[in-house]
Amino acid sequence: MTQVPAPTALPPRAPWRTRGWFLVLGLAHSALLLLAFEPVNLWWLAFVALIPLLIAAGKGPISIPHALLLWVGAWPFMAIHHIFIADISAPGYVPMFLYLSMWSAAFVWLFSRCPARFPRIPSWIAVPVLWTSLEMLRAQVLFDGYGWFLLGQPLIRSTIAAAPGAFVGLFGVSFLVALVSAAAFTECRARTCTLSRASIPVLAGAGLWALANFMPIDDSGAHRIRVSVVQTNVPQSNKLNWSAETAVRDFDRLCELTTIAARDKPDLVVWPETMCPTWVLTDAQVQETRALLGRHPTLLGLNNYIAFGQIVRGLSEKLGLAILVGQETITGLEFVESAGDVTRTYAAKYNSAYLVDQGIVAAQRYDKLLLTPFGETIPYLRAWPWLRDQLLAFAARGMKVDLSTGTNPTVFRVNIPAGQIRVVTPICFEATDAQLCRYLVYGARALELGCGTRRADLLVGMTNDGWFGDWNPGRAHHLQLAQWRCLELGTPMARAANTGISAFIDARGRLLSPDATAPDHIPASTSGRDGVMTFDLRTINGPTMYGRLGNVVGWGSLAATGFGFGWLVLSALAGRPSTKPKGT
Repeated sequence: MTQVPAPTALPPRAPWRTRGWFLVLGLAHSALLLLAFEPVNLWWLAFVALIPLLIAAGKGPISIPHALLLWVGAWPFMAIHHIFIADISAPGYVPMFLYLSMWSAAFVWLFSRCPARFPRIPSWIAVPVLWTSLEMLRAQVLFDGYGWFLLGQPLIRSTIAAAPGAFVGLFGVSFLVALVSAAAFTECRARTCTLSRASIPVLAGAGLWALANFMPIDDSGAHRIRVSVVQTNVPQSNKLNWSAETAVRDFDRLCELTTIAARDKPDLVVWPETMCPTWVLTDAQVQETRALLGRHPTLLGLNNYIAFGQIVRGLSEKLGLAILVGQETITGLEFVESAGDVTRTYAAKYNSAYLVDQGIVAAQRYDKLLLTPFGETIPYLRAWPWLRDQLLAFAARGMKVDLSTGTNPTVFRVNIPAGQIRVVTPICFEATDAQLCRYLVYGARALELGCGTRRADLLVGMTNDGWFGDWNPGRAHHLQLAQWRCLELGTPMARAANTGISAFIDARGRLLSPDATAPDHIPASTSGRDGVMTFDLRTINGPTMYGRLGNVVGWGSLAATGFGFGWLVLSALAGRPSTKPKGT
């Protein structure tokens, strides 16, 4: 009798093959985001960018090695879009994109555990809540916040898709996009043609999209203000080491462009951030600097700073213009001379905006309230200057990060034929922070609800985008976030950017096209050259729902996630066996 051999068991599947799929899924997520954002701009791919992550989390809790592979797969998106950091701080470039890529892997690792921990919460609710809470941690809480590259950001390319931002803000739009992704994924896994409960919130979200697009804007009492923005084109290398010759040359060109702008008869002219190469503008600053020169008569260069300020005031008076000037402010300046060397000390230095109208400087200036993390301040190291300086010497070629934080959300008042326009001036990175801009326009802080009191009619963005070097997508991303602020707050913006992209944005977040036929006038979306742009902006009277209530969706999601994980910790502690001996 022939003996039948026992069947040979199949060899176990190699672990690297299973884990390899997580790397592929991470790369797929990264590729979808690259296609959705500038410069490709297939914004609608944001609705499916989470699908690879949901597939990775769909088989139950994943291990740390799996999460690490997802993290590696997410590297390309953040590494490509932060390539400009390598020119500013080569040692800081890699840690930055590694940190930012971490959040996608953290989402998968946490969400994969939700069904077991929270079996009664459907995934189409857990996904948007968890994703939005992680965006909140990154964008508003940790390291002073970094609100770039949120899931809903590319939708600003479509007026229809971005419209709910006036109700729920950018974080709320990210929530809706994640909701659609989760519901679609749930329906596909169900493999049925019938609508499940996962379709209900999607239909509700579609209703919000429709409502937002048909909701009329309250323009009662609206005014028009004619604004000219001056776009300079000074390389960042020049700004960091302005010699006397280049400072005079660049300042002369700035004044020449302002004279050209005056031909358009604007109500307001806007200069980019810190483009006036002086800290001496007001009468008090002139007196302080002359007193300083009296104590140190050998420092004749101080006369140049006095002259720059007098030229600005004279230009404003001669042309009959109101000019918003971006420059530094230094208080408590003193010089210490020892052994032929001169050391400069000061009490505080600010990144400021001044209004000069008909040669008269407004009584109040605006000092930047939110300093750029790792560019103007080092989060968590403010109290240890020595440690901060050592870090800068290693990672940023000794770059100084010594700016002080402003305290007053100043409102400038600009005269127009019909009355006055109230203007606030978020500087550079500030326009990327939703709660700071809401504070400027509506006077509402982060968690303050029901304010609804408009205190500003126009946003003026003053920025120096020379930091991006040759990386134009970075300029476009910065501009997109400014568009979101206009949509959220129902407030138009005039944006002046060194090296571009200067822009005019209406109260729905749409880019406007100024007339560029006159000499030295530049069209919309121009970078890498200087010039002038002029447009008549219409202000809006009534507040938006987001302006009234603030970031309810973002903070609500973060609170819900914190409550859920707090409940898990308490449950674990309550179920832990007692180590106390019996009978004691």
